[in-house]
Amino acid sequence: MKAPPPAASVVTGSSVSGSFSATPVAPGAWDVAPDVTGPFGADGVPNENATTGMTTTSNAFDPAVTYSTGDMWQASVDPSALTGLSPVVIGPGQTGTITVTIMPSGPSGSHNSATLYIDAEDLFQCQVNTNVVNLNTGNPEPNGSEVAALPYSYTTK
Repeated sequence: MKAPPPAASVVTGSSVSGSFSATPVAPGAWDVAPDVTGPFGADGVPNENATTGMTTTSNAFDPAVTYSTGDMWQASVDPSALTGLSPVVIGPGQTGTITVTIMPSGPSGSHNSATLYIDAEDLFQCQVNTNVVNLNTGNPEPNGSEVAALPYSYTTK
C-alpha cells in the first residue's frame, strides 16, 4: 500500500500556501497539520490560531456504473454511499467476483469509454499518545491501493 507522502513547508508569516501533485496521487486520508517552529523561550510553545483548507481535483465518478460491492470511495462525495457497502474479501490464492452494471444514457450512437479500477482496501488507525483516533470521527480511516485498471468502452444504441 502506498501512504500519502509528507509534503512539508517551512515558511513563516501570516499566510502560507503549498501544493502537491503526482500521477497518481495515493488514495487515503490526507490532512493539513500546521505547526509552529522554535526555538522557544522559557515560556514554551506559544498558542497559535490557524485556519486551513484543502482542495482536490480528481476523476469524476460515472453515475451510469454501479457495483455489487458498492463503492467506498464514492463516500468522499456522497456519505450515503457507505450504506449497503459489501466488499469482497479475497485471501492469497483466492478469487472473487464483483458484478458491474453499466446503464448507458445519451443519444443513440454516442461512444463512451472509461476505466474501472479495482482497489485493495485496508483500514489503518492513527496512534496519538495511547489512543486510536480518527481526526474526524474516532473510527479507523480507509486506505486503499489500485491493483488493476480495466478499460472499457461501449456505443449507445
